[in-house]
Amino acid sequence: MRRHSDVILGNVIGSNIFNILAILGVTVVIKPIEVSARFREIDTPVMLGAALVLLGALFASKQIGRVLGTLLLSAYAVYMEFLFSTGIAG
Repeated sequence: MRRHSDVILGNVIGSNIFNILAILGVTVVIKPIEVSARFREIDTPVMLGAALVLLGALFASKQIGRVLGTLLLSAYAVYMEFLFSTGIAG
């Protein structure tokens, strides 16, 4: 795994894109699903913001170090705490 961070990042991004587009797409073709307001109002902006922060960090430094990794993990923990404390998760 060392010195192959571009392959790892590509696998993570690729698998997420595949899951969203292919798996969800096939599911929706079989049985349409409703998109909840929570997803549109909370989750989508958070996902887009996280993607922009990650892309900005990758373009700026070409690597994700321990500091950025810790910040991203902390941001995720804050987001999860927000969802559980407001009763949105579930």
